[in-house]
Amino acid sequence: MPPPERLLYTHGMRARSLAAVAAFLALGAAPCPAFAACGDGRLDSGERCDDGNTRAGDCCSPTCAYEQFGSPCDDLSVCTTADACDGIGVCRGVKISCEDGDRCTIDRCAPTDGCHHDPVDFASTLGQVAGTLATEACEGEDVPAGLRKRFTRAGTLVMRAERAASRAKRRRLVKRAASELRTANGAAHRAKRHVSADCAKQLERRVTTARARTMCLLASLRP
Repeated sequence: MPPPERLLYTHGMRARSLAAVAAFLALGAAPCPAFAACGDGRLDSGERCDDGNTRAGDCCSPTCAYEQFGSPCDDLSVCTTADACDGIGVCRGVKISCEDGDRCTIDRCAPTDGCHHDPVDFASTLGQVAGTLATEACEGEDVPAGLRKRFTRAGTLVMRAERAASRAKRRRLVKRAASELRTANGAAHRAKRHVSADCAKQLERRVTTARARTMCLLASLRP
């Protein structure tokens, strides 16, 4: 049997070897340092922008610098024209108009397929006539009770019409709603005696729009 001194030396060497192996394996398991690269989608030191690619014409150049103000680009929307870089990495265009001059259509633009002219229906009418007459300009002011009552009643009538079983009943209810809004329109015009000019103007605009939508809905329900 080896002397005790030899045994202690052997065990010590073995322990140090195992520790060295463990340290080496730990270093090998550590992730390699990442190198900054333009186009990797991360904004690294020295880059003004990084949109995840190295293409030109998208307002962030292949070297990750802002493209010049006014440079042509494409914002991927058919609802804009004359697209150009704004000098800080964003492509901006001028919105096109989808206005068709018909008050009985809801004009909108979808980025993928352009202008739509949706006919006024119950949903778009209720978007104007349902709810309260609360407006930002009237905050803290006492809107005339008669005006609020007429507007609320018109909204209730349109909601009832939407649920009505027959077309004739829907038309009768919408016709009553239009009548309520005609009276409310007069009340909104007279409201400037009781509220501020800005409040009165917003009330009149809100009621006028609601009545116009209701009249369009009524026209769509003709026999």
